[in-house]
Amino acid sequence: MTMIESESLPRYVVPGIEVSLLAHQVAMESRWDDLQEVVLTAGTGTGKTLAAFLPGLRRGESLIAAYPTNALLRDQAESIVQLAARCGKTGKIIRPEDGLGYQDTSDLEIVPIDGPALEAGRERLGVRRKGEVLDSLLTVSGRPKIVLTNPDVLYLLAAMCYRDSQSAIARLAMYRTLVLDEFHLYSGLELARLLYLVHLLRFFAGAAGPGLRLTMLSATPRPEVLNLLRESFPVLHEISPDVVVNGYQQVGLHTTVHPIRFCTELLGLRSEDAEEPGRGIVQWVVRFLGTQRESLRSLRAQCGARTVPALVFINSAVQAVRIEQSLLASGWTEAELGSVRGLMSQRERRWQEKTVVIVTAAAEVGIDFDCRLLVTEITELGPFIQRLGRSGRHAESEAVLVGQAGSPGLMGLSEELRRRPETLARREFLSLAASSFPVADANAEFACSWEGVFAAVSLTDHILARVAADYGADSGARSRIRDVLLERERAYFASWQSRRGATLPDLARLHSRVRRDMQRASEGKSLAHGWTKMYTDNFPSFRAQTLQVTVHDQQEAQRRREPTYRADLRTLARWARLGNSHAFTKGVGFRIQIHGYEDSPQQYFVLLHQPHDWPQTQDWPPDGLFWIGTEVNLRSRILTATLVSETSNGRFPGPFPPTDDPVLALVLPRSHLDSLGFDWRLQTWPLRRMVGTSRDAQARVVLLGDQCLLARNRLGNGTD
Repeated sequence: MTMIESESLPRYVVPGIEVSLLAHQVAMESRWDDLQEVVLTAGTGTGKTLAAFLPGLRRGESLIAAYPTNALLRDQAESIVQLAARCGKTGKIIRPEDGLGYQDTSDLEIVPIDGPALEAGRERLGVRRKGEVLDSLLTVSGRPKIVLTNPDVLYLLAAMCYRDSQSAIARLAMYRTLVLDEFHLYSGLELARLLYLVHLLRFFAGAAGPGLRLTMLSATPRPEVLNLLRESFPVLHEISPDVVVNGYQQVGLHTTVHPIRFCTELLGLRSEDAEEPGRGIVQWVVRFLGTQRESLRSLRAQCGARTVPALVFINSAVQAVRIEQSLLASGWTEAELGSVRGLMSQRERRWQEKTVVIVTAAAEVGIDFDCRLLVTEITELGPFIQRLGRSGRHAESEAVLVGQAGSPGLMGLSEELRRRPETLARREFLSLAASSFPVADANAEFACSWEGVFAAVSLTDHILARVAADYGADSGARSRIRDVLLERERAYFASWQSRRGATLPDLARLHSRVRRDMQRASEGKSLAHGWTKMYTDNFPSFRAQTLQVTVHDQQEAQRRREPTYRADLRTLARWARLGNSHAFTKGVGFRIQIHGYEDSPQQYFVLLHQPHDWPQTQDWPPDGLFWIGTEVNLRSRILTATLVSETSNGRFPGPFPPTDDPVLALVLPRSHLDSLGFDWRLQTWPLRRMVGTSRDAQARVVLLGDQCLLARNRLGNGTD
């Protein structure tokens, strides 16, 4: 057992502010009027939200904040009401689903906006289009407004995917600050899109207003991402809790993290843990929580609704389901167990007033758990720090890191802790973790590749397509808009390139080459880049694409919970216990029935159908990027495929892919995939040339979704 010491930061008095502030909060407040681009790096519990929102609240500014998850943005609404109260202001939460007619005397409006909320608002108001709701919600009249949303909504807004987008975009001029919270969660494809999206939003806002200040928040930024931000933003300021603030009176210390009793548990060292892969963690968690049952129940009876006596982080949603089932079988009740994970309806994600809460990566950010016992499965460095940050926020806590003996990071950290004193400063502990744990690649340089530039400028192309289809505008206006947007796009990459080293890829030249290739493809002059026109025509979402299926889960129904949810196809094909009642519903799509999840994975593979007129001069399977859809189109490189199994399950129910739009694909030798080091658990399938042949399924895999752009770049064959 290692005791991780508490951590405290000095508090300062700032004239005109009733609450004392930490150094980074003082720096944000005192420099606010001069800041245009700032990244704030501060650990969990150190008041990043206060630092980002306080200056604007005091100045009566309106701002937009983007969060990576809907759960986080909704949780933050209540937090900002409390923050406003600390500043002597009253805030009212305006929810689209509750309607927009209201009268009150609050000082500011707080509006959480996500896709489901816009749809609920459309139905509540009886209007035809989500864009009308969004336009009304973004309108600022009379008092400041804080809009809490996600990058997906902003991406669709910028791309003019909502009707009335032009009017909603014009509302951006009413806002002064754009906050991007948990910035470290964006990497690769999403990071490339986000950087260009920010550029466009600031351009739109500045066209008729003072422009958007950019504030980025992170607890665990990766060095390569910080370097990318320094290149991208010419006047970037970096602020952290170590910032020096002069001229302010210190008035004591604020405890940001309380002591944590930390230990590791190596599975597989005892016979009962030496089971088939993945089952050891289930049995150990159930056994361990059983030994803590009475103390956890006693703590539950003594504490408030937001206190979580035991919080259990599991890497796999399937394993989380198994743990819940095993806990119920061992005597825990439904009333005692909470869940925040996938493979369940979002409406059933509950954690308040629960004794044990089972969570996955969905809970790594945002929710302010008052956790007293943290159990976390071994993971990479960034997620580990985020999970550890759920512990010790409000009181002394205990944390257990568990994993199979020999797991990277776990063995190294265990050995280091045995050689150290029983009590460690928090920074020393985190330094040990950083030297022991594997670190995920942020793929930051992808934004500076042919594929990264292409992923960014496809947003411009979609805007231009919507402008071209606006028959209410004369041809001269459409031409001027096109010229302005393309010039802004060119200037974006040229400006970025001016801050890059001479030895790095030239972004201005890359941009010119991407535009040339896209133009040739649109004119039908480049079969090699024929897939690019299909990509821009089928405008991708902000997120990296995953194949989702609607599920009716009988096991959830037996627990008297909402049985319908969306789940990724890869998980379902590998683990779902399929039922027999599958149906297609207009407006909903195909829905499959399952009865929970199997103990052992199933083996499905993609059978790629070779067209009868496939050119003899081209390799099979296809070399380079292509599409899988419902109908063959060789000019656009669209092929068809089936998802089948060697077992009695046969063909997986429903169409493949389970979407109306084609899905980008790339065939790779398995050896290449392994060498790339990607986590393709949700996107990779064994590839078969024909039914009944098993040998070639082990040699090749097919990647699905627009993450294929990242693979193409990493393989070095994307620079044409």
